[in-house]
This record gives sequence, C-alpha cells and structure tokens, in this order.
Amino acid sequence: MNTIEKQFLLNTFPEFKGRTLKGQVLAHYYEAERILNGWESIKRRNCSCNLGSMAREVDKKHNTWLENNS
Repeated sequence: MNTIEKQFLLNTFPEFKGRTLKGQVLAHYYEAERILNGWESIKRRNCSCNLGSMAREVDKKHNTWLENNS
C-alpha cells in the first residue's frame, strides 16, 4: 500500500462511508475494497444484490485498518 492509497483510506473514503451505493460513492467503495484487499484492479459486481454485503465487508476491513494504522 503506497502513500496515496493510505491517504485515500484516511481522508477521502470516510467522506463516502455509509452512504447509498450509487455513482461516486460506489466508485469509492470499489477503490477502498481494492486497496484493502491488495488487488491490482477493481472487481465490479454484475448484480446490485451483492453490493450490500460488499459494503459491509469494506466497512469492517476499513474500521480494522483504521484501528491498526491511527
């Protein structure tokens, strides 16, 4: 994880966290998921039925990451 990605998780993503997964909010969740999982690219969902569980997982990982990195 590079400095830009850390700054994204510390400063940018919290502004979008917990909001309805549409547009930029969804894009920021995908980016946070990519960073937190160490993936090279974003893995978009084909069905919106999967977005709720993805958001909960990202929120949980982000909270754990914040606890370990603040």
